[in-house]
Amino acid sequence: MYNPEDFPPGEIQSEKTEQEIVEIREKNACKMIEDFLLLKPKEKVLFLTDANPQNTDRELIETIKKQLSSKDVEFFELLADDRTTQEDILSNAKKCDLIWNSWSMEDTAEDVDFDKLTEFLEKTRKRMAWCPGVKAESLNEGGALTEEKTMMEFRLNKMAERLKDAVGFRITTEYGTDLKIKLYKGKRRWVKDSGVIEKGKWDNLPGGEIFTTPDEEKVDGVLVLPALQDEVSLDQGVDKFVRLTIKGGKIRKIDGGISAEKLRKYLEENSKKESDPESVIQCSEISFGANSKARTVPSNPTGGWKEIGRPTTETEKRLGTMHIAFGSSKHGEEGVEGHTKSDVHLDFVLPRHSLTVEKFTTEKDYEKQKNGEKLMNHGSWNFI
Repeated sequence: MYNPEDFPPGEIQSEKTEQEIVEIREKNACKMIEDFLLLKPKEKVLFLTDANPQNTDRELIETIKKQLSSKDVEFFELLADDRTTQEDILSNAKKCDLIWNSWSMEDTAEDVDFDKLTEFLEKTRKRMAWCPGVKAESLNEGGALTEEKTMMEFRLNKMAERLKDAVGFRITTEYGTDLKIKLYKGKRRWVKDSGVIEKGKWDNLPGGEIFTTPDEEKVDGVLVLPALQDEVSLDQGVDKFVRLTIKGGKIRKIDGGISAEKLRKYLEENSKKESDPESVIQCSEISFGANSKARTVPSNPTGGWKEIGRPTTETEKRLGTMHIAFGSSKHGEEGVEGHTKSDVHLDFVLPRHSLTVEKFTTEKDYEKQKNGEKLMNHGSWNFI
């Protein structure tokens, strides 16, 4: 069931004229280009877009294009659909320095292999911003794309310091989540993701998370979801809480109502496309949000659960939340890669409300679930 109180709204914007909003967005787009895209004059940008407004927001694209022109950065666009091939993408990518990708490619074109694209980026030292679902309003005052890079990096460094000695966690919420997560301490590192798009890499925008791959076979308990990942459902909430029973790192049971059935159907359909059908139900990531301007799932906190919510690309970055992912653990970062290869990667965001995260620093304490340190205590954020 959808409860607006589970998703407190972000900052309330003062009323502004249409022209004032345009000017604010242009100013913030200019700063984003400099701080996160790292674009320089004479470089070229490929906008890889589609005709789905849920993925590609034309107002955002045109705002960025205008600022690129003012900085003497060239750009061109490939409008993709289900007929777009791998060669179409690569041949266009060869002509650019950075790809702004708002096309959720693997949902549409069977011929497109995301891993081949990332291999191309690494080999050619080109870079890609992955931004399906991001809207122009993210450039408003207090929008997720306006987070100060220096503050976010400071916050991520502090969080990394608190996480580096963890051997495991216990995650609980008043919804019913009670999950134990074991880590590979010393074998898999924590990755700080500020959203800066570096050469040879791809990254999400907006940025703002710190993540790792847990010990895949040692995640056990119950994970209760008040919202689904937008790839499964665009609804901003669920009709009934979705209850995942997890054993040995895999989803073994899904309970709930209509929303649970959507998730069950999605996983069943996608498992048939995998060489290892169980790859889609494998726990593959644990992450904490660090972007103070990212917003919660509902676009209308007082509306019904069937209304369209905000993209997971943004909501998973919200400071004070965490998310747990299932599917591929091939994150493209050395020292954090897991063993699961899959075309599926679902990030399930746990809102800050009632969230408790207890960290254990010794194997003995983790096994006995004693002497833990609460990084979050019933929604109270204690990282810094």
